[in-house]
Amino acid sequence: RPSAAMLAWEDLLQLQPDWLATQVALGFTYYEQERLQDAIAIWEVAINNPTDEQENTIPILTPPDAAVSVRNTPDKLHAYAGLAIAYHELADQQVLEADQQAKSRSYATEFWLQANDLAEAQSEMVIDVVADHWLWSEKALENWLTASEAIPNYPDLTN
Repeated sequence: RPSAAMLAWEDLLQLQPDWLATQVALGFTYYEQERLQDAIAIWEVAINNPTDEQENTIPILTPPDAAVSVRNTPDKLHAYAGLAIAYHELADQQVLEADQQAKSRSYATEFWLQANDLAEAQSEMVIDVVADHWLWSEKALENWLTASEAIPNYPDLTN
């Protein structure tokens, strides 16, 4: 049964198909439901989205006198990090043939490096950016840490 959050994000994308923040959020709802291929597909749309991130942030509704501290991290950083953990998980699946596993590892590495480059551009580390972000569940954070340990140790794929 689809989650209410997933249905809400899908409905929002029907209204605003190029809304980058919504694409990224929908990817995380798919990821949480272990729908890796769906998460990968929407995150790949997100990283290729030419929309200016500043124009498409998800509004935060608060009482007028409330103080809200929201970290302004690029949505694409979250999409790249999500892609890295999703491809890392695919590479670990026993059902993949060796060439599919190598391809998944190559993609995981590529997206992991992109996420790290975007974080570094903000003088941060990815884990510091994502650890307190509302998109990231405990499961996703644990999988980021696991992927971050494994990906640099993948066999060299250029040989």
